[in-house]
Amino acid sequence: MANRFLNSFPLKPVYFLSELIGHWPQIESPEEVCAAYYQFKKDLEHSNETRK
Repeated sequence: MANRFLNSFPLKPVYFLSELIGHWPQIESPEEVCAAYYQFKKDLEHSNETRK
């Protein structure tokens, strides 16, 4: 599903998690979810800085 999103919106960032994670990523792999979230937040802050 993430690949389809990536193909539909190629300029938007997509953060992939392990293929072993199912419907409850925050329970199955909280460390990976947190890492992806912090990367998203960092990328968003960088994106906002370049717009100024």
